[in-house]
Amino acid sequence: MSHAAMNIRPTLLTIYETHFVPLRERLRPALSGFLSGILPGLDTGTDHFDRTNQLLENVCEGVEPPYFYTCIWQCVANNSPVRLPAISYVLAHYSRKLSMEDQLFLMGNDIGLMVSGLCAAVQDSSVLVQRSALDLLMVCFPMQNKQLLYADMVRLVTAALSTILRRDMSLNRRLYSWLLETDPSVSLLQVDNSDTGNNHTPKHQSVAYDLLNDALKIILKKCSTEIPLDVKPYRLLTSLFDKPQIGPVILDSVLYDVFRTLYLSCLHQQRHRSSSVRCVSFNGDLTSLKNEDGALSKQFVTKHCQELMKNANLLFNTLQSYYIWSYIEKLYVDAVRNIKNCKFRDKCHINEIGTGPPYVLEICILTDFLLDIIPIESYTESTSNILPSLFTKIVSALRSNIAELNDHEITQSLQLCTRILSKIQPVALPQSKKIETETVEEGMS
Repeated sequence: MSHAAMNIRPTLLTIYETHFVPLRERLRPALSGFLSGILPGLDTGTDHFDRTNQLLENVCEGVEPPYFYTCIWQCVANNSPVRLPAISYVLAHYSRKLSMEDQLFLMGNDIGLMVSGLCAAVQDSSVLVQRSALDLLMVCFPMQNKQLLYADMVRLVTAALSTILRRDMSLNRRLYSWLLETDPSVSLLQVDNSDTGNNHTPKHQSVAYDLLNDALKIILKKCSTEIPLDVKPYRLLTSLFDKPQIGPVILDSVLYDVFRTLYLSCLHQQRHRSSSVRCVSFNGDLTSLKNEDGALSKQFVTKHCQELMKNANLLFNTLQSYYIWSYIEKLYVDAVRNIKNCKFRDKCHINEIGTGPPYVLEICILTDFLLDIIPIESYTESTSNILPSLFTKIVSALRSNIAELNDHEITQSLQLCTRILSKIQPVALPQSKKIETETVEEGMS
Protein backbone atom coordinates (compact mmCIF):
# COMPACT_ATOMS: atom_id res chain seq x y z
CA MET A 1 0.00 0.00 0.00
CA SER A 2 2.79 2.44 0.82
CA HIS A 3 4.25 2.12 -2.69
CA ALA A 4 0.90 2.36 -4.51
CA ALA A 5 -0.11 5.66 -6.11
CA MET A 6 -3.14 7.36 -4.55
CA ASN A 7 -5.30 6.71 -7.64
CA ILE A 8 -4.36 3.02 -7.56
CA ARG A 9 -5.18 2.39 -3.89
CA PRO A 10 -9.00 2.13 -4.33
CA THR A 11 -8.52 -0.60 -6.93
CA LEU A 12 -5.98 -2.37 -4.72
CA LEU A 13 -8.36 -2.25 -1.74
CA THR A 14 -11.13 -3.67 -3.91
CA ILE A 15 -8.90 -6.63 -4.82
CA TYR A 16 -8.13 -7.24 -1.13
CA GLU A 17 -11.80 -6.99 -0.15
CA THR A 18 -12.95 -9.24 -2.98
CA HIS A 19 -10.30 -11.96 -2.97
CA PHE A 20 -8.50 -11.91 0.41
CA VAL A 21 -11.17 -11.23 3.04
CA PRO A 22 -13.35 -14.20 1.95
CA LEU A 23 -10.41 -16.55 2.58
CA ARG A 24 -10.94 -16.07 6.34
CA GLU A 25 -8.83 -18.61 8.32
CA ARG A 26 -7.18 -19.82 5.09
CA LEU A 27 -5.35 -16.47 5.00
CA ARG A 28 -3.43 -17.36 8.19
CA PRO A 29 -0.23 -18.73 6.56
CA ALA A 30 0.24 -15.48 4.64
CA LEU A 31 -1.17 -13.10 7.25
CA SER A 32 2.12 -11.58 8.46
CA GLY A 33 3.16 -10.68 4.93
CA PHE A 34 -0.35 -9.43 4.14
CA LEU A 35 -0.31 -7.13 7.19
CA SER A 36 3.16 -5.83 6.30
CA GLY A 37 1.73 -4.73 2.98
CA ILE A 38 -1.54 -3.27 4.29
CA LEU A 39 -0.49 -1.49 7.50
CA PRO A 40 1.60 1.26 5.82
CA GLY A 41 -1.62 2.39 4.13
CA LEU A 42 -3.27 2.96 7.52
CA ASP A 43 -2.34 6.64 7.58
CA THR A 44 -4.65 8.91 9.58
CA GLY A 45 -6.00 11.78 7.51
CA THR A 46 -5.83 10.06 4.12
CA ASP A 47 -8.93 9.41 2.01
CA HIS A 48 -8.60 5.66 2.33
CA PHE A 49 -8.00 5.39 6.08
CA ASP A 50 -11.51 4.27 7.01
CA ARG A 51 -11.66 1.73 4.22
CA THR A 52 -8.23 0.30 5.11
CA ASN A 53 -9.20 0.13 8.78
CA GLN A 54 -12.42 -1.70 7.89
CA LEU A 55 -10.45 -4.13 5.72
CA LEU A 56 -8.18 -4.98 8.67
CA GLU A 57 -11.16 -5.42 10.99
CA ASN A 58 -12.77 -7.82 8.51
CA VAL A 59 -9.54 -9.81 8.20
CA CYS A 60 -9.24 -9.87 12.01
CA GLU A 61 -12.72 -11.32 12.31
CA GLY A 62 -12.01 -13.91 9.63
CA VAL A 63 -8.75 -15.27 11.07
CA GLU A 64 -9.88 -14.72 14.70
CA PRO A 65 -8.53 -11.86 16.86
CA PRO A 66 -5.86 -13.77 18.91
CA TYR A 67 -4.14 -15.00 15.74
CA PHE A 68 -4.54 -11.62 14.02
CA TYR A 69 -2.84 -9.75 16.86
CA THR A 70 -0.10 -12.37 17.10
CA CYS A 71 0.80 -11.48 13.52
CA ILE A 72 0.48 -7.77 14.33
CA TRP A 73 3.13 -8.15 17.07
CA GLN A 74 5.31 -10.21 14.75
CA CYS A 75 5.25 -7.30 12.29
CA VAL A 76 6.07 -4.83 15.08
CA ALA A 77 9.01 -6.96 16.23
CA ASN A 78 10.55 -7.50 12.81
CA ASN A 79 9.41 -4.71 10.49
CA SER A 80 10.28 -1.13 11.45
CA PRO A 81 8.21 0.68 8.75
CA VAL A 82 4.92 -0.82 10.00
CA ARG A 83 5.48 -0.25 13.74
CA LEU A 84 3.73 3.11 13.94
CA PRO A 85 0.52 2.10 12.09
CA ALA A 86 0.45 -1.29 13.83
CA ILE A 87 0.70 0.18 17.33
CA SER A 88 -1.78 2.91 16.39
CA TYR A 89 -4.21 0.20 15.26
CA VAL A 90 -3.87 -1.66 18.57
CA LEU A 91 -4.39 1.56 20.57
CA ALA A 92 -7.44 2.47 18.49
CA HIS A 93 -9.02 -0.92 19.21
CA TYR A 94 -8.26 -0.95 22.93
CA SER A 95 -11.36 -0.08 24.93
CA ARG A 96 -10.67 2.08 27.98
CA LYS A 97 -14.05 1.04 29.37
CA LEU A 98 -12.81 -2.53 29.77
CA SER A 99 -9.86 -3.95 31.67
CA MET A 100 -6.98 -5.59 29.83
CA GLU A 101 -8.15 -8.89 31.31
CA ASP A 102 -11.30 -8.56 29.17
CA GLN A 103 -9.26 -7.83 26.03
CA LEU A 104 -6.53 -10.44 26.20
CA PHE A 105 -6.86 -11.11 22.48
CA LEU A 106 -4.95 -7.82 21.93
CA MET A 107 -1.85 -9.54 23.34
CA GLY A 108 -2.01 -12.34 20.77
CA ASN A 109 -1.11 -15.97 21.44
CA ASP A 110 2.58 -15.32 22.21
CA ILE A 111 3.23 -12.88 25.05
CA GLY A 112 7.00 -13.14 24.56
CA LEU A 113 6.58 -12.02 20.94
CA MET A 114 4.44 -9.06 22.01
CA VAL A 115 7.06 -8.02 24.59
CA SER A 116 9.80 -8.31 21.96
CA GLY A 117 7.75 -6.14 19.63
CA LEU A 118 7.22 -3.46 22.26
CA CYS A 119 10.93 -3.53 23.18
CA ALA A 120 11.82 -3.01 19.53
CA ALA A 121 9.29 -0.17 19.26
CA VAL A 122 10.53 1.82 22.27
CA GLN A 123 14.07 1.52 20.89
CA ASP A 124 13.08 2.51 17.34
CA SER A 125 14.95 5.32 15.61
CA SER A 126 11.67 7.22 15.10
CA VAL A 127 10.44 9.38 17.98
CA LEU A 128 6.86 8.93 16.75
CA VAL A 129 7.13 5.16 17.09
CA GLN A 130 8.63 5.51 20.57
CA ARG A 131 5.82 7.85 21.64
CA SER A 132 3.14 5.45 20.42
CA ALA A 133 4.81 2.51 22.16
CA LEU A 134 5.01 4.41 25.46
CA ASP A 135 1.38 5.48 25.06
CA LEU A 136 0.42 1.83 24.67
CA LEU A 137 2.46 0.83 27.74
CA MET A 138 0.78 3.53 29.84
CA VAL A 139 -2.71 2.52 28.75
CA CYS A 140 -2.44 -1.27 28.49
CA PHE A 141 0.39 -2.29 30.82
CA PRO A 142 0.74 -0.03 33.88
CA MET A 143 3.25 -1.02 36.57
CA GLN A 144 0.57 -2.87 38.53
CA ASN A 145 -0.73 -4.93 35.59
CA LYS A 146 -1.43 -8.63 36.14
CA GLN A 147 -1.04 -9.80 32.55
CA LEU A 148 2.75 -9.70 32.27
CA LEU A 149 5.33 -11.58 34.32
CA TYR A 150 7.89 -9.63 36.34
CA ALA A 151 10.64 -10.74 33.93
CA ASP A 152 8.61 -9.35 30.99
CA MET A 153 8.22 -6.00 32.74
CA VAL A 154 11.97 -5.88 33.43
CA ARG A 155 12.59 -6.37 29.69
CA LEU A 156 10.19 -3.54 28.86
CA VAL A 157 11.63 -1.13 31.44
CA THR A 158 15.19 -1.94 30.30
CA ALA A 159 14.28 -1.14 26.70
CA ALA A 160 12.19 1.93 27.58
CA LEU A 161 15.01 3.56 29.57
CA SER A 162 16.90 4.07 26.30
CA THR A 163 14.39 6.81 25.39
CA ILE A 164 15.98 9.05 28.05
CA LEU A 165 19.07 9.41 25.85
CA ARG A 166 16.94 11.05 23.13
CA ARG A 167 16.50 14.07 25.45
CA ASP A 168 12.98 14.53 24.11
CA MET A 169 10.52 16.08 26.58
CA SER A 170 7.51 14.28 25.11
CA LEU A 171 9.27 10.92 25.52
CA ASN A 172 10.46 11.73 29.03
CA ARG A 173 6.98 12.79 30.10
CA ARG A 174 5.50 9.53 28.85
CA LEU A 175 8.28 7.37 30.31
CA TYR A 176 8.09 8.90 33.80
CA SER A 177 4.29 8.86 33.70
CA TRP A 178 4.43 5.12 32.99
CA LEU A 179 7.09 4.41 35.63
CA LEU A 180 5.54 6.58 38.35
CA GLU A 181 1.92 6.09 37.28
CA THR A 182 1.22 9.80 37.09
CA ASP A 183 -0.94 11.82 34.71
CA PRO A 184 1.01 12.35 31.44
CA SER A 185 -0.73 15.71 30.96
CA VAL A 186 1.12 17.05 34.04
CA SER A 187 4.48 18.60 33.15
CA LEU A 188 7.69 17.06 34.50
CA LEU A 189 8.48 20.32 36.34
CA GLN A 190 5.16 20.19 38.21
CA VAL A 191 5.71 16.56 39.17
CA ASP A 192 9.25 17.27 40.41
CA ASN A 193 8.21 20.31 42.44
CA SER A 194 5.30 18.50 44.04
CA ASP A 195 7.63 15.90 45.53
CA THR A 196 10.62 18.07 46.43
CA GLY A 197 11.73 17.18 49.93
CA ASN A 198 9.38 14.19 50.08
CA ASN A 199 11.33 10.93 50.24
CA HIS A 200 8.28 8.82 51.02
CA THR A 201 7.78 6.03 48.50
CA PRO A 202 4.12 5.26 47.75
CA LYS A 203 3.26 1.58 47.83
CA HIS A 204 1.97 1.62 44.26
CA GLN A 205 5.39 2.86 43.06
CA SER A 206 7.50 0.26 44.89
CA VAL A 207 7.13 -2.20 42.01
CA ALA A 208 8.42 0.43 39.59
CA TYR A 209 11.53 1.01 41.72
CA ASP A 210 12.23 -2.72 41.90
CA LEU A 211 11.87 -2.94 38.12
CA LEU A 212 14.14 0.08 37.68
CA ASN A 213 16.82 -1.45 39.89
CA ASP A 214 16.80 -4.73 38.00
CA ALA A 215 16.69 -3.00 34.60
CA LEU A 216 19.63 -0.75 35.46
CA LYS A 217 21.70 -3.71 36.63
CA ILE A 218 21.03 -5.47 33.31
CA ILE A 219 22.15 -2.34 31.43
CA LEU A 220 25.27 -1.98 33.59
CA LYS A 221 26.17 -5.66 33.27
CA LYS A 222 25.90 -5.49 29.49
CA CYS A 223 28.05 -2.36 29.19
CA SER A 224 30.77 -3.79 31.47
CA THR A 225 31.91 -6.09 28.65
CA GLU A 226 31.36 -3.76 25.69
CA ILE A 227 34.21 -3.11 23.27
CA PRO A 228 34.72 -0.21 22.75
CA LEU A 229 33.73 1.31 26.09
CA ASP A 230 30.06 2.28 26.37
CA VAL A 231 29.37 5.54 28.23
CA LYS A 232 25.61 5.73 27.54
CA PRO A 233 24.56 4.06 30.83
CA TYR A 234 26.33 6.78 32.82
CA ARG A 235 24.49 9.49 30.89
CA LEU A 236 21.24 7.64 31.50
CA LEU A 237 21.95 7.39 35.24
CA THR A 238 22.85 11.08 35.37
CA SER A 239 19.36 11.91 34.09
CA LEU A 240 17.68 9.45 36.47
CA PHE A 241 19.59 10.69 39.52
CA ASP A 242 18.42 14.23 38.72
CA LYS A 243 14.79 13.13 39.12
CA PRO A 244 13.68 13.83 42.72
CA GLN A 245 11.14 11.00 42.57
CA ILE A 246 13.65 8.42 41.36
CA GLY A 247 17.25 9.33 42.20
CA PRO A 248 17.08 9.30 46.03
CA VAL A 249 15.09 6.05 46.03
CA ILE A 250 17.28 3.91 43.78
CA LEU A 251 20.68 5.50 44.49
CA ASP A 252 21.92 3.30 47.34
CA SER A 253 20.88 0.04 45.69
CA VAL A 254 22.53 0.89 42.36
CA LEU A 255 25.66 2.85 43.23
CA TYR A 256 27.90 -0.06 44.26
CA ASP A 257 27.06 -1.76 40.96
CA VAL A 258 28.08 1.46 39.18
CA PHE A 259 31.48 1.17 40.91
CA ARG A 260 31.73 -2.47 39.81
CA THR A 261 30.79 -1.58 36.24
CA LEU A 262 33.47 1.10 36.05
CA TYR A 263 36.15 -1.25 37.33
CA LEU A 264 35.08 -4.25 35.23
CA SER A 265 34.76 -2.13 32.07
CA CYS A 266 38.33 -0.90 32.43
CA LEU A 267 39.60 -4.38 33.34
CA HIS A 268 37.83 -5.97 30.36
CA GLN A 269 39.26 -3.29 28.08
CA GLN A 270 42.75 -3.89 29.48
CA ARG A 271 42.52 -7.66 29.00
CA HIS A 272 41.17 -7.26 25.48
CA ARG A 273 43.97 -4.88 24.56
CA SER A 274 46.70 -7.01 26.13
CA SER A 275 45.41 -10.19 24.45
CA SER A 276 45.42 -8.39 21.09
CA VAL A 277 49.02 -7.29 21.68
CA ARG A 278 50.07 -10.83 22.64
CA CYS A 279 48.48 -12.25 19.48
CA VAL A 280 50.17 -9.66 17.28
CA SER A 281 53.56 -10.28 18.90
CA PHE A 282 53.20 -14.10 18.95
CA ASN A 283 56.61 -15.65 18.33
CA GLY A 284 55.69 -19.33 18.37
CA ASP A 285 55.80 -19.70 22.14
CA LEU A 286 52.34 -20.91 23.26
CA THR A 287 52.95 -19.72 26.81
CA SER A 288 52.98 -16.13 25.54
CA LEU A 289 49.28 -16.50 24.68
CA LYS A 290 48.32 -17.58 28.19
CA ASN A 291 45.43 -15.50 29.55
CA GLU A 292 46.62 -13.61 32.59
CA ASP A 293 44.11 -12.18 35.03
CA GLY A 294 46.27 -9.28 36.09
CA ALA A 295 45.12 -6.41 38.28
CA LEU A 296 43.81 -3.24 36.71
CA SER A 297 46.61 -0.82 35.90
CA LYS A 298 46.22 2.82 36.90
CA GLN A 299 48.34 3.83 33.91
CA PHE A 300 46.00 1.94 31.56
CA VAL A 301 42.93 3.67 33.00
CA THR A 302 44.56 7.08 32.69
CA LYS A 303 45.66 6.48 29.10
CA HIS A 304 42.81 4.47 27.55
CA CYS A 305 39.66 5.13 29.61
CA GLN A 306 39.54 8.93 29.70
CA GLU A 307 36.08 9.26 28.12
CA LEU A 308 34.64 6.70 30.52
CA MET A 309 36.15 8.47 33.53
CA LYS A 310 34.84 11.81 32.27
CA ASN A 311 31.26 10.53 32.09
CA ALA A 312 31.57 8.70 35.40
CA ASN A 313 32.70 11.89 37.13
CA LEU A 314 29.84 13.83 35.54
CA LEU A 315 27.56 11.26 37.14
CA PHE A 316 29.29 11.54 40.52
CA ASN A 317 29.11 15.35 40.34
CA THR A 318 25.31 15.13 40.54
CA LEU A 319 25.82 13.90 44.12
CA GLN A 320 27.04 15.84 47.14
CA SER A 321 30.84 15.79 47.38
CA TYR A 322 30.74 13.80 50.62
CA TYR A 323 28.16 11.25 49.49
CA ILE A 324 30.33 8.69 47.71
CA TRP A 325 32.80 8.45 50.58
CA SER A 326 30.12 8.27 53.28
CA TYR A 327 28.43 5.61 51.15
CA ILE A 328 31.70 3.62 51.08
CA GLU A 329 31.93 4.02 54.88
CA LYS A 330 28.50 2.41 55.21
CA LEU A 331 29.35 -0.37 52.74
CA TYR A 332 32.54 -1.23 54.63
CA VAL A 333 30.92 -1.17 58.08
CA ASP A 334 28.01 -3.33 56.89
CA ALA A 335 30.37 -5.78 55.16
CA VAL A 336 32.47 -6.19 58.32
CA ARG A 337 29.40 -6.67 60.49
CA ASN A 338 28.00 -9.31 58.14
CA ILE A 339 31.35 -11.01 57.55
CA LYS A 340 30.14 -14.37 58.88
CA ASN A 341 27.50 -14.57 56.13
CA CYS A 342 30.03 -13.89 53.37
CA LYS A 343 31.16 -16.73 51.11
CA PHE A 344 34.44 -16.84 49.16
CA ARG A 345 36.01 -14.25 51.48
CA ASP A 346 39.56 -14.90 50.27
CA LYS A 347 38.85 -14.17 46.60
CA CYS A 348 40.40 -10.81 45.81
CA HIS A 349 38.35 -9.85 42.76
CA ILE A 350 35.28 -7.85 41.73
CA ASN A 351 31.99 -9.73 41.63
CA GLU A 352 29.52 -9.57 38.75
CA ILE A 353 26.96 -6.77 38.62
CA GLY A 354 23.75 -7.71 40.40
CA THR A 355 25.30 -10.12 42.93
CA GLY A 356 24.41 -8.00 45.96
CA PRO A 357 26.43 -5.74 48.26
CA PRO A 358 30.23 -6.07 47.97
CA TYR A 359 32.31 -7.90 50.59
CA VAL A 360 35.32 -6.51 52.46
CA LEU A 361 38.08 -7.31 49.96
CA GLU A 362 35.93 -6.10 47.08
CA ILE A 363 35.25 -2.79 48.85
CA CYS A 364 38.99 -2.31 49.37
CA ILE A 365 39.67 -2.83 45.65
CA LEU A 366 36.82 -0.55 44.55
CA THR A 367 37.72 2.22 47.01
CA ASP A 368 41.36 2.13 45.92
CA PHE A 369 40.14 2.41 42.31
CA LEU A 370 37.84 5.35 43.13
CA LEU A 371 40.65 7.18 44.91
CA ASP A 372 42.49 7.15 41.57
CA ILE A 373 39.66 8.20 39.25
CA ILE A 374 37.77 10.79 41.30
CA PRO A 375 39.63 14.14 41.30
CA ILE A 376 39.72 14.55 45.07
CA GLU A 377 42.08 17.52 44.82
CA SER A 378 39.24 19.64 43.41
CA TYR A 379 37.25 19.18 46.62
CA THR A 380 39.11 20.72 49.54
CA GLU A 381 36.59 19.38 52.05
CA SER A 382 37.25 15.84 50.80
CA THR A 383 40.80 15.84 52.11
CA SER A 384 40.14 18.01 55.14
CA ASN A 385 37.02 16.29 56.48
CA ILE A 386 35.57 13.52 54.35
CA LEU A 387 38.60 11.27 53.80
CA PRO A 388 39.73 11.52 57.44
CA SER A 389 36.21 10.45 58.42
CA LEU A 390 36.45 7.48 56.04
CA PHE A 391 39.84 6.55 57.50
CA THR A 392 38.48 6.75 61.05
CA LYS A 393 35.42 4.63 60.26
CA ILE A 394 37.51 1.89 58.62
CA VAL A 395 39.98 1.77 61.51
CA SER A 396 37.13 1.74 64.04
CA ALA A 397 35.34 -1.10 62.21
CA LEU A 398 38.62 -3.03 62.06
CA ARG A 399 39.26 -2.67 65.79
CA SER A 400 35.71 -3.65 66.72
CA ASN A 401 35.65 -6.77 64.54
CA ILE A 402 39.32 -7.76 64.44
CA ALA A 403 38.57 -11.26 65.75
CA GLU A 404 36.16 -11.99 62.89
CA LEU A 405 38.45 -10.88 60.06
CA ASN A 406 41.13 -13.04 58.48
CA ASP A 407 44.70 -11.96 57.79
CA HIS A 408 44.04 -11.11 54.14
CA GLU A 409 41.07 -8.87 54.97
CA ILE A 410 43.04 -7.06 57.68
CA THR A 411 46.04 -6.57 55.38
CA GLN A 412 43.94 -5.20 52.50
CA SER A 413 42.04 -2.89 54.85
CA LEU A 414 45.26 -1.49 56.29
CA GLN A 415 46.66 -0.99 52.78
CA LEU A 416 43.49 0.94 51.93
CA CYS A 417 43.99 3.10 55.02
CA THR A 418 47.51 3.84 53.79
CA ARG A 419 46.12 4.93 50.41
CA ILE A 420 43.59 7.20 52.10
CA LEU A 421 46.33 8.77 54.22
CA SER A 422 48.41 9.39 51.11
CA LYS A 423 45.48 11.38 49.69
CA ILE A 424 45.08 13.37 52.90
CA GLN A 425 48.79 14.14 53.35
CA PRO A 426 49.31 16.57 50.40
CA VAL A 427 46.84 18.99 51.99
CA ALA A 428 48.05 18.40 55.52
CA LEU A 429 51.73 19.01 54.69
CA PRO A 430 51.43 22.63 53.49
CA GLN A 431 49.51 23.46 56.66
CA SER A 432 52.20 21.93 58.86
CA LYS A 433 54.93 23.78 56.93
CA LYS A 434 53.02 27.02 57.41
CA ILE A 435 52.85 26.41 61.17
CA GLU A 436 56.60 25.65 61.27
CA THR A 437 57.37 28.85 59.33
CA GLU A 438 55.25 30.94 61.68
CA THR A 439 56.99 29.35 64.69
CA VAL A 440 60.43 30.12 63.26
CA GLU A 441 59.46 33.71 62.50
CA GLU A 442 58.15 34.18 66.03
CA GLY A 443 61.42 32.76 67.41
CA MET A 444 63.49 35.14 65.29
CA SER A 445 61.46 38.13 66.41
